[in-house]
Amino acid sequence: MDTTKNNNHYRILVLSILAFLVMFSYSISRPSTESLFLKIHSSKSLPYVWLLLIASMLGVVYIYNLFVTRISLLKLFNRIVLVSGFTVIVLIFLAELQFPGVYYALYLWKDIYIVLLVDTFYAYANSVFPIKTARWIYGLFGGMGASGGIVGNLLVGTMATHVGSLATLWVVPGVFFIICLITICSRSLDLKVQSEDMHQGIENIRNAFRIVKKSHYLVFVLGLIALTQIVITLIDFEYNGFMEKTFPLTDIRTGMIGRVYASLDAATFILYGFTGPILRLLGIPLTLVFIPFVLGIGVSAYTIVPNFYTVSALKVLSKCFDYTLFKASKEILYIPLSYLEKTRGKSIVDLLTYRSAKGGASILLFILIMFSLTSYMSFMILFLLCIWCIVAFIVSRRFRDKVTRQEEMRGL
Repeated sequence: MDTTKNNNHYRILVLSILAFLVMFSYSISRPSTESLFLKIHSSKSLPYVWLLLIASMLGVVYIYNLFVTRISLLKLFNRIVLVSGFTVIVLIFLAELQFPGVYYALYLWKDIYIVLLVDTFYAYANSVFPIKTARWIYGLFGGMGASGGIVGNLLVGTMATHVGSLATLWVVPGVFFIICLITICSRSLDLKVQSEDMHQGIENIRNAFRIVKKSHYLVFVLGLIALTQIVITLIDFEYNGFMEKTFPLTDIRTGMIGRVYASLDAATFILYGFTGPILRLLGIPLTLVFIPFVLGIGVSAYTIVPNFYTVSALKVLSKCFDYTLFKASKEILYIPLSYLEKTRGKSIVDLLTYRSAKGGASILLFILIMFSLTSYMSFMILFLLCIWCIVAFIVSRRFRDKVTRQEEMRGL
């Protein structure tokens, strides 16, 4: 009993440190890659790179599914870090050689590696913590991640000013090296691969899709995530347009992007402190519906006063909810499911949908641009928020069919 308790304390400590380091790396890579991309290609090229994410994520999810039930989750996490570190080193060298298309590749790398690490992190957490514990512990993990983000985002502007945005990316492989050491030293906390699940004919990505298709529950969770990310991507497009016009100098823009993200991480850190109490008070179902309702108020404010400051505030609000209440609620939705649904099914619902939704947003943007309707962007976002509320209500009902309020409160 004491050994199990000590292991849980050690596990929480290790995961908290990993959360800090992962988000610290992202807070360095994100402002740098985004600013460099805007410098070379401008915000008008963002829909194209978001479309490329669809094809990229299909390949990544296919590879992910080859390993997710064949090796342990911490070992998979470690391998993702190693591959990501090697990839960014190669891309930095190519960027220094001014290789064509390298900034597209850097942008894709930034979006892919973080969602892989976060998804694997929570796949592991969902397999070791019950709902009662997850409701509080996930707030701690998020708060540690936000702390890492604050530190990184405050440093990235200074580093970019002194050595340039591209050179700043060299910090990331160093952070990855530390993460690898921690995961190697924490092998005792790893889970055994559930080999009996591996012999159920699940051998490729098509069967992973079948797991989602057969589950009326996962299908609506997929729809919920897709809507969430489309709305956030449309807000992000508006924000990048204002950022590009307001701050034309690359390294100054990197610093400003870092400050915006530092504000986001500060807000995220604060809200994570209230995530546990909010989830306990409202429960998962009400929280899922509450998020798009509050975002609707923010979008309405931006519609009335459209400028850099209101769109930045809206970006911070949307991302803050995405990283805190929505993230914690969404991860808890997987806890009552089978191991295959938590791993292979989750890879489709989270990994693929989370980033591929940007492709759907890109198609929507192309249509709006084609018909000169971009001035109606905020109204489109409000319409999508209404659909988000409806899907959130359906998911809430299906979750409640699996887990009663009493079971949610005492743990599962």
